[in-house]
Amino acid sequence: LTWLNGQWLRQLPRETLLERLSPWLEKQGTPVSDFDREWLLAVMGLVQEKCRLLPEILEQADFLLQSVLKPDAEQTEKAFALASAPEVLRSFSEAFASLTDWDLESLHRVFEQQKSQLPYKMKEIMWPLRAALTGRTAGADLQQSLFLLGQKRCLERLQSALLQLKG
Repeated sequence: LTWLNGQWLRQLPRETLLERLSPWLEKQGTPVSDFDREWLLAVMGLVQEKCRLLPEILEQADFLLQSVLKPDAEQTEKAFALASAPEVLRSFSEAFASLTDWDLESLHRVFEQQKSQLPYKMKEIMWPLRAALTGRTAGADLQQSLFLLGQKRCLERLQSALLQLKG
């Protein structure tokens, strides 16, 4: 039944999905009225494919909906323990700060440049970056997630993670 529910959720129009999630958002103290509707619909689209139950959508999107990131301590600890973490976070922070256009094309370009310049394997780059920005080491498409997070929040989260590494 869970599988079947997941199939059903994936076929729902985003508007309907948001309508059904609104009471859940209200209950957890995140009223729909706090957000731009088009932005919320994009968030639903980002996580809709990975979820089988309505509460999973909120779990997958929590890093976007929360003003203060509540990371998964075990996952972020593993990611930040990698030797690559400080350099990766610093490098991406500088690259993101230099962007004048915050769009998917620019973000893709930054990722490609950083991957080619940093001397690390993909996991050594993505884990610390994803942990700093989303609070976990796996999840929805990272570039789309960053686009929805916005430049300011991404830079704040990277700086916070760098301070955590120093502390």
